[in-house]
Amino acid sequence: MKRRLLFGERMLLGDGSEPFNTVIPFRLKGTFSLKDIQHALEKFRRNIPG
Repeated sequence: MKRRLLFGERMLLGDGSEPFNTVIPFRLKGTFSLKDIQHALEKFRRNIPG
């Protein structure tokens, strides 16, 4: 995927020569069905290289 990195990604990745792990907390508001959450997590998992 070719796209400009977000500010936070640029801070974390630097020049991209070193791998890294990070925890990024987030909060979602609203009502979500289990099916929707599982679908979103599956899409996210597929986009992680490795």
